[in-house]
Formats: sequence, structure tokens, C-alpha cells
Amino acid sequence: FINKKEYSLGFNLQNADVTHFQYYLEAAEQFNVTKGKFDLVLNLSFSPEWETNKSFWQGKATFYQADANPLFLQQIPFQQINGDVIFTKPEITVLSLNGLYHNSVFQLKGQVLTEPEIYFDLNIEGEQVSASLLRDDVSLFVGECNDFALQGEVDLTGNINGLPDSFYITGEANASEIIVEKITFPNIS
Repeated sequence: FINKKEYSLGFNLQNADVTHFQYYLEAAEQFNVTKGKFDLVLNLSFSPEWETNKSFWQGKATFYQADANPLFLQQIPFQQINGDVIFTKPEITVLSLNGLYHNSVFQLKGQVLTEPEIYFDLNIEGEQVSASLLRDDVSLFVGECNDFALQGEVDLTGNINGLPDSFYITGEANASEIIVEKITFPNIS
């Protein structure tokens, strides 16, 4: 009966445990949040006059001290995530999520579409990231490339674009000094 009559329901949650609510939205489930709190203002509405039988949702969520192991990123850990997300079906806009990636500061901004299928377009920036830890995480996507020692820190910017099981990662890493050991560079001229 809920999709037969017009309705508008408003919700306001304060300091809620995010792990109890992430499974209600498939796109949120992709981020695999393991702990944290959030405040939520949400409106669900429906009208039989609309062209669809689906409910419309919109609102804002503010996250506090969340940890996540995104499924689409092979569960690379991110900790102490704070920031804001706004949503108007089918778009989720990440205004700014800040946290730690291997104890280095990162910031995430961008869009997630929930229809017709989940689609990411996320920009990430990191400061003073361990080059060896970044190499290990990149190896999860491009095959083993960690058979050499790497020391130093990099600042990085990148973009994650595509579907959860088929996406592109582009980026740039800058460093004032990187030390590479036990690697051969053949035919360098």
C-alpha cells in the first residue's frame, strides 16, 4: 500500500551507528563501513502521479570517526573518516570526506550514482603517503609489483571512475625524494 498513496516521511538521526544503516543503500554498502557514527536528515516521498513506482529520497549525512574498507577497492583500509555527503536520488554527492590512509591524511570528493547501476566518480588527494604502502595497494589492481624496496613519501591525487567491478584509477604522485632498491631498469637511455 505504501506505493499506492502519496506520502512524505522525514527522518532525523543523531549520533547513529553507521554500521546499522549502510545496508539500506547498495551504494553505501560498497564502502563497507566497519565503525563510526553519523547524523542524518532524510526525506522519503512518493506520489502515484510520478512516472515511476519507486520512492524518492533526499537528505544529508555527516560522518564522524568512521572506518571503511571499500569493497570496490579490495578492502584497502581508511580510518577516522569525517565529513559530509548529500543525496538526491539517484545522486550521492561526497562534499568532503577526510580521514587517514595508512596514517596519512586523505580527502575524498565526488559523485556516486545509484541508478541505473552504481557508478563512481571520486577524486582523492593524499599527503605524505608512504611510497611502499602505496605500491603494495596499487599491486592489488595491477599485479605484483612489490618485489623491490621503496622508501619515501608522496603526495597523490587521483580519480576513481566506473562501476564497482570495472573502473579506472588515474592519478599522479609527487615526491621530493624516493629511494628504490633491488630493481633493474633495462634499456634506459
